[in-house]
Amino acid sequence: MIMKKLLFLTGFLALAAGGASAQPVYSVRDVGMSNVDDSVHIRFVVVPGEKNIMPRGTLILTPVIRGTGQVLPLEPLVYRGRLAEKIHSRNEVFSRRRPSLPDTNSDLEGLTYYHAVVPFRDWMRGGGLVLNSQWYGCKKDMVAEQNTLLAEPVPAPPAPPVVVVVEKPVPAKPLVFEVKKVTGNAYLDFPVGKSAIQPDFRNNAAELAKIRGTLDSLIQAKNVRVRGITLVGYASPEGSTQLNDRLSAERADALKAYLLQNYKKGDPGLISARSGGEDWNGLRSLVAASSIRGKEALLKILDSDASDAAKKASIKALNGGATYATLLKDYYPRLRKVEYTIDYELVQQQPR
Repeated sequence: MIMKKLLFLTGFLALAAGGASAQPVYSVRDVGMSNVDDSVHIRFVVVPGEKNIMPRGTLILTPVIRGTGQVLPLEPLVYRGRLAEKIHSRNEVFSRRRPSLPDTNSDLEGLTYYHAVVPFRDWMRGGGLVLNSQWYGCKKDMVAEQNTLLAEPVPAPPAPPVVVVVEKPVPAKPLVFEVKKVTGNAYLDFPVGKSAIQPDFRNNAAELAKIRGTLDSLIQAKNVRVRGITLVGYASPEGSTQLNDRLSAERADALKAYLLQNYKKGDPGLISARSGGEDWNGLRSLVAASSIRGKEALLKILDSDASDAAKKASIKALNGGATYATLLKDYYPRLRKVEYTIDYELVQQQPR
């Protein structure tokens, strides 16, 4: 085994106009490389230095095995400044990616014990272990880079596939990912024959605030990732079925466009919209819970096996058209809606 007790790295110094004295933000000690069961074991400890990472800065340390004409980058260690960590966590909430596991300490707040196991390859013979250090500023541009030789590898015969393990002084509790969903109805009022959302039309402002409040609470939660939003548009069953199918699809698309306009940082692919057609089931539920004139006869029509066109004709003729007039005024507007389902992932640490 080759072991080095302490190695100070002076990369990523304070950057200021006119120059500044070198202050290492970290050091590496207890570097070791050995052969165990036809594998190369790599170990070292990262120690915080005298200078902290800038609030918006990011430091990436990548161990690299360099041999004859080939290199093998290993699992990197990522350290973020205070503000960079907050921005990183917020950006992950509404993305398709699962939140990163906590594999390093921000701002090098404590020791990090690194351990990697890789199979030996002939090209590694006579090479070395290099630590590639990269510093990124607030604009995500790399502002400095340094490569430092840590150790020379010991030859070994070929071994099984790569196994990488990052060890911590105190292992983090395992994360549990629980998939949940929240559903609701946006009872948006659409004028007859219209599909565009009008925020100031009837009670639309309150309904839009309701769905935005639900979505905002999930986005702002630190341990939640929104996986998808499903929108289903519906139309009231008057007029032609073909027209209502088109209107219901356009209404779902209109709410999708509204959400994308108000959540521009979100992934458009997370939102899907489709047509639910004429909401006959919704109409029956409203009638069953009402005291509308001709209720029993109306329920009989709705429960029949007649075609949609035949049902519409029978409803219009019921009680000389009086029942249909009541439906148009008090019931059908409540069927012009968009149902939404928000699927999200709750990330929690499993208690020990």
